[in-house]
Amino acid sequence: MTWTDARASEAVAEVQDGAYAIAGLHAGSYVVGLYNAGWQSEQFDVALTGASPVEERNFTARANPTIQIRLISADGAPLFGSMPTRSRCPVTC
Repeated sequence: MTWTDARASEAVAEVQDGAYAIAGLHAGSYVVGLYNAGWQSEQFDVALTGASPVEERNFTARANPTIQIRLISADGAPLFGSMPTRSRCPVTC
């Protein structure tokens, strides 16, 4: 998770088990970016007021699943180049 302020200064927070913490941010506007493999990249505009020494912001990350499709001929041979073989699948799977 990357927090970028109006001067393009960045602060990075590591997310573990769905939680994050980041210290040293000043009141102001930030663009928060969520970027990670397997997740949709998203950005949020956030304003920190500085009214409290601890402010909480929650974000929802959306999964970006990858579905691998292997095209094979009726005899089970790959249609496009050499692909790693896993368990054979009938054409109707």
